[in-house]
Amino acid sequence: MKQYRNYLLMFSAALALVFAACQKENQIDPINPDTNDTVPTVDTIPADPARALTGLFSVSESGQVRFAQGNLQYVNGEWCNAQQQYDFLSIFSDQAWDHFGWSTNTTNFGMRTSDSDNNYAGEYVEWGRVFGNNSPWRTLTAVEWVYLRYMRPDAYSLCGTGTIRMADGSAVAGCFFLPDNWVLPEGCTFNPTLGTLHTDYSHNVYSVADGSWAAMQDAGAVFLPAAGSRRGYAINDVGTHGRYWAAPSDSYYIYYLYFTGRSIDCTNTFGPSYGNCVRLVVDND
Repeated sequence: MKQYRNYLLMFSAALALVFAACQKENQIDPINPDTNDTVPTVDTIPADPARALTGLFSVSESGQVRFAQGNLQYVNGEWCNAQQQYDFLSIFSDQAWDHFGWSTNTTNFGMRTSDSDNNYAGEYVEWGRVFGNNSPWRTLTAVEWVYLRYMRPDAYSLCGTGTIRMADGSAVAGCFFLPDNWVLPEGCTFNPTLGTLHTDYSHNVYSVADGSWAAMQDAGAVFLPAAGSRRGYAINDVGTHGRYWAAPSDSYYIYYLYFTGRSIDCTNTFGPSYGNCVRLVVDND
């Protein structure tokens, strides 16, 4: 198993909820400073909105977005979007981040390893600003995640859990969102039925090797890997749980998209010290 191989929301009844140059915080220490741990080679793509995925997703009655090609990452001093939708880091290094604590003006976009919520105080700072104050990239709000999951036309048929199989035989579990005007590619199937267990990602399986995943992605499918969450230096629940931050809306609480093989919801059960993933979007103007 490669060290940094990319492996493996309804919502409460009423949802009441620097920067040109981003530098690593001085408080961050290597996970194992006395070892020879090295930073992985991570494929990246530019933060150009033109490189956003093609699918259009309604996140309100009047707004649509396109998703970034991959999860937000900070690698070797540079911010990027991962090359592939299924890419994520399964082991922590102080030089390679994609599980971020709550982003504030005191935490450098959440790049802290403290497990105390008190250390994440401050005004929220939009993750999209890692690419500049005028960057078009942004994080969906909790209200938008809920609309996407539950309220857009045919919402329940356009979301499900499943697996992408790599060419080397490994597999990445996660959650699929399909675009508004979804057309199923020839030779592919999609089942919005969720699994019966947290670990059940068996209903939708696509392959890199046979081209079925490429066909789904070309048709606009978005895949969020079940990358777990980070607590301190440890990344837990990889392959079973996915947690993706939501930008604050009109509530005191901090929300995130949460899924397992049998559920997809927006919740606020974890505090700001937990390291969750971020998938940015760009508005469709």
